[in-house]
This record gives sequence, C-alpha cells and structure tokens, in this order.
Amino acid sequence: MFNLPDLGKLPGAKIGNRNRATPSKSTIELNSGLAAIASALNQSKDVNIIPVNIYSLFNRASELGFTNTTQSCRSRLDVM
Repeated sequence: MFNLPDLGKLPGAKIGNRNRATPSKSTIELNSGLAAIASALNQSKDVNIIPVNIYSLFNRASELGFTNTTQSCRSRLDVM
C-alpha cells in the first residue's frame, strides 16, 4: 500500500499563494489513517499488506540525486 507524498511540498501547492499547510496536514492525516488500516488488516492471518513510504521517499529526493525539487516541470516547458 502506497501512502502519499507531502502534497504541500508539490510545486503546484504554491501556485496562487495557496496555503501549503492545508495539503500538508491533510497528507499527514490520510497517511496516518492508511497506516492504521493496514495495521488492522495485517492482524488477519490471510492478509499481508506491505507499506511503501512514498512520503519519506519524496522528502529524501535530494539524497537520491534530484537537484530541483521546488519547480514543476510544466513551468519549465512554458518558458521554452
């Protein structure tokens, strides 16, 4: 089961002076709910849910070699 990256950190979250705290808070709440559901379902001997922490992976993008994690690729294409 994949959780979500921090939606408040996505480039589109800052368009039009949006409040980035709102999608970040919603992401944390959703991911917490998903983790609780996965944990509850994994209590069954017939279920094996493997969590994939996209939230953490996204926050570590610079460690993985990505150098620009603040601009959307679309804005770069619009300039061309």
